[in-house]
Amino acid sequence: MSDKRRQSTGRCMLCKKSINKGQMTRHVKKCAEQHSEDGGRSMMLFHLVVEGKHLPMYWLHLEMPGAMTLAHLDRFLRDIWLECCGHLSCFTIEGQRYSISPAEDSLFGPREETMNQKLYSVLEKGMTFHHEYDYGSTTELKLRVVDVRKRKVKMPGVVLLARNEPPAWTCARCGKPATRLRSTGWGPDPESLLCAGCGCDEDEECMLMPLVNSPRTGVCGYCGSGATMDEPWSQEEESTTDDDEVGQVVADGVETVQPDIGSWRRLYAAADQIMRLAPWRWLLETDVFGVQFPGTDEIGYVSIMGNIGEHYAVSVYLGDEALTKFWDIESAPQIEDNTERILELPQLMASFEDRDMLEKADREIIRQLGLQYRGKRNWPLFRSYRPGFYPWFLEQNEVEKLATALEQAIGLAMRLEDRPELLKMERGCDFLVRVCRKRGSDVVWEDSVRELTLPEPSTLNFRIDHAAIDEFESLPADAGPAEVAFFLAPGRVGTPGQRPSFTYLLLAVEPESCHILGLELFQALDGLHRMWEEIPAKLVSILNKAGFAPDELQVSSPRLHEFLAPIFGDLGIRVSLWESLPAVEEVKESLWEFMAGRS
Repeated sequence: MSDKRRQSTGRCMLCKKSINKGQMTRHVKKCAEQHSEDGGRSMMLFHLVVEGKHLPMYWLHLEMPGAMTLAHLDRFLRDIWLECCGHLSCFTIEGQRYSISPAEDSLFGPREETMNQKLYSVLEKGMTFHHEYDYGSTTELKLRVVDVRKRKVKMPGVVLLARNEPPAWTCARCGKPATRLRSTGWGPDPESLLCAGCGCDEDEECMLMPLVNSPRTGVCGYCGSGATMDEPWSQEEESTTDDDEVGQVVADGVETVQPDIGSWRRLYAAADQIMRLAPWRWLLETDVFGVQFPGTDEIGYVSIMGNIGEHYAVSVYLGDEALTKFWDIESAPQIEDNTERILELPQLMASFEDRDMLEKADREIIRQLGLQYRGKRNWPLFRSYRPGFYPWFLEQNEVEKLATALEQAIGLAMRLEDRPELLKMERGCDFLVRVCRKRGSDVVWEDSVRELTLPEPSTLNFRIDHAAIDEFESLPADAGPAEVAFFLAPGRVGTPGQRPSFTYLLLAVEPESCHILGLELFQALDGLHRMWEEIPAKLVSILNKAGFAPDELQVSSPRLHEFLAPIFGDLGIRVSLWESLPAVEEVKESLWEFMAGRS
């Protein structure tokens, strides 16, 4: 078409000048040197030119450290140009495919490799390679390494150096500038382009989509990334290492990349389908199945909650150990409130809440997506749970995992309504797991049966200073019982912008008078096991300071009983398990009132 042959112009993001496509490479090389940062670290940088293979009027100039990976480049391309529905993607470099989800077999060419390849290991100056996004309605890109240079950079990352100006498409009806198109699913056909004043015929069924500055415009559900020509667009990664180490730092940094709008759109769409389906009507929390995340060996175990109508949610327990602990909690005696133990399981959760449960950042994402929710228990809320830390906002890889799990839950839940026997296994250690496989150019999900791998039993190493033991044994004996509890404090602690942690309290109270013998604060920053190992020693310290040697320790938590009984039993003190601790509850209530008053 004629628009392809027009001379394309673009803007240098460094100096803001408008330059012809053919002159941009030379211009950017000089401009990058002139805008070189003072300070920073010297590192090898790859200058890449990316363009639509079949729509070359769309193009980018990028610069990124050679120690970054193809996965970082793929993520950048998705964010700025491609991401619509979380499709698969791959690079092809000299005949070798590097996929986001490598095929397990090699029936259709050389075995696929992962994208965890550093640029300097697979690319060199002058090389041309290709990228594909979405193996159905594929968007193909052509990439060239136009230069490899060394200069100082303060914040290594993928940086947009230049980008094409939006092509001047015209309306097929009136010739005015086009702003949208009738979606064919395959891109900008000149006959489908429309201006703001022209629309579809009255007798014509069509879906209008915005005309955006990307080679994926009009394809699938792509409506743009939100990136504009007004500001430089980059993905920066924090680094305190030299050039040789920056790849590892950046690779680790993928885990903390903020989710892109396309991934959020996919996740909210899946959550909306879950809410409409309401699978908790026929599934119990214990009807658990697995989803293997594409391109990994990691399995998330899906539990759908809400059968009794109290809390509608879907939890994805991450790994065999998390699921094993979930079953332990389900089988625990009712003497203990297991809410705190659930918070210790690594999991991703989608729940449906009242609006006031959402934070400002959650509502902003909903606003950006143009979604609307009303009513109680109807607002999607997504959180990441890590042991010892407050439930927090999702990172990029967590959004992708949770979206995948919800999408698989939708299809499987509909099958389970008619065939609940699908989850019944001959062996109690076997589970139904949904697995992604590649067949030719198609990607399919299949049922598989996997055996749960039980974790190795962990041993806690309790250590108490001999001097503390000697001091405790010298206290007057038979002071009476003491109630002891270990529990979560309300609220969260941490630096703004970072994942906050929980605070745990160890409390000892004299039952008759409700006198507080002592209180110690804990955080699990080094892991729950390290924190638990400190409890007996801290309790001895509390009792020593109070000058109180009880003849009995009364606890209501089986786990706390397990921690204390062996050590204090050796000291001649009985540790007993009680259904409730009235003195502790009275003190806790006073503490919460005090803390609420201070806030």
